[in-house]
Amino acid sequence: MAGVACSKAMEEYFNGLFSEADRCYGIARRARSRGLDPEVFVEIPRAEDLASRCEKLLEDWHVEGVAERIRELSKGHNREEVSLLVAKEMAGQPAKTREEAIDRAVRVGLAVLTEGILVAPLEGIAGCKIGRNSDGSEYLSISFAGPIRAAGGTGQALSVRIGDVV
Repeated sequence: MAGVACSKAMEEYFNGLFSEADRCYGIARRARSRGLDPEVFVEIPRAEDLASRCEKLLEDWHVEGVAERIRELSKGHNREEVSLLVAKEMAGQPAKTREEAIDRAVRVGLAVLTEGILVAPLEGIAGCKIGRNSDGSEYLSISFAGPIRAAGGTGQALSVRIGDVV
């Protein structure tokens, strides 16, 4: 809790919350280690803020360091702006293909919009494909799956906007 301006009582309250969360995660880890659940680990990673939730949520998409960038951008921009700015930056990061770079960028932008708490960026986007129009220009096709509904119509619509920007 270093660097947080609050009263001693509030600091003790926050420390108590962190300690209790640690205790609960310990119980969950021990329970999962018994092998009675589909996974033997606790699937929900601990995160302190929106930025770290987004990075942990999308770790399989190679987004290392995006949390720090989200924090920096958040100092001068609202969440919607941050989602577009960080998505543009992620689209420029190395990837096997342009489609993979765009797919990652759209997921990161959506994760920022949904505050890293919904499965929409993971399971709501089935994939991104680049197609060609009859005149030779390109278009982006984003395929959605049922879990995008968790983000609501705004999340789905803004995913398309993010795709257009990147």
